[in-house]
Amino acid sequence: MTTIPQNSELIKHLNEILAAHRPLFSQQRIYERVVQLVLAELLAFARHTVTQLVMSLGRNEEDWSAWYRLFSLRRFVYEAASRVVCGLTLAHVTEDEVYVVAGDATQTPRSSRKMEGRAGCATCAHRRSCWAFIRRSAGSTGRG
Repeated sequence: MTTIPQNSELIKHLNEILAAHRPLFSQQRIYERVVQLVLAELLAFARHTVTQLVMSLGRNEEDWSAWYRLFSLRRFVYEAASRVVCGLTLAHVTEDEVYVVAGDATQTPRSSRKMEGRAGCATCAHRRSCWAFIRRSAGSTGRG
């Protein structure tokens, strides 16, 4: 049986991205738990809930409370993590290039009268804060 040659670049880049998020966590164990959840996202075949992610890690016989405290006690701050990702991606765009942003349609309010599944309006507070975040992120790096 032959094996397929593996390219270590992908895991190297994933580790670099995860390492850029380390300052967001006050304790190493919290950061390590988040890294495990990121890896579980790649392994989970079912829905990508905290429960399914913990199960995909083989931790279903343990106490799950620490996994849920990441989100219930705001140990993982989504906005701060988003700023890190946005900054990392902006580094790959020159000043004269377009910075393309895509959103998950289940989380982003839509305003079209013809689009299926429309929810919310174009002027809702969530949409304004998303665009403000993108503008601030672009402006803070000299792009935009």
